Amino acid sequence: MIAQRIGRQRLLSFLEKCGLGELPRAGLHREQPGWLPTPAAMCARDLGNIGFGQGLMVSDLQLAAAVGAIMNDGLLYQPH
Repeated sequence: MIAQRIGRQRLLSFLEKCGLGELPRAGLHREQPGWLPTPAAMCARDLGNIGFGQGLMVSDLQLAAAVGAIMNDGLLYQPH
């Protein structure tokens, strides 16, 4: 319900600010950027799924960095 209330553009903007959908640039071999849908390609079902963690792809390193950013008052540090 929260994802639907804030809307797809705002939700995706938040996820991008957390470093999801981008390369972690930690210097590890075969790093992957993960995948976030574009706002235009999202339907209401996709928005609901992303709200509880489905419908996007992230690596463990990206997830740890995103949680770290939330715990560090919004500062996203480069994982290493």
